[in-house]
Amino acid sequence: MEKEYDVTIREILQRTVRQKASSREEALEIVEAKYRAEEIVLAAEDFFDHEFGCREVPITKEQKR
Repeated sequence: MEKEYDVTIREILQRTVRQKASSREEALEIVEAKYRAEEIVLAAEDFFDHEFGCREVPITKEQKR
């Protein structure tokens, strides 16, 4: 009997943004604000990595019948 599996595909986008600021915290705040305001939008060219995960779907009582 075949089993069912949930397979998850996760893609990771990554971009490094150079930001002038008075401190590390300020640089992070500025870039985060730009990201939230959609001034920085990650796209396919920012692809960094991918991973796959898989888990067996448990058989329910109804499926056993």
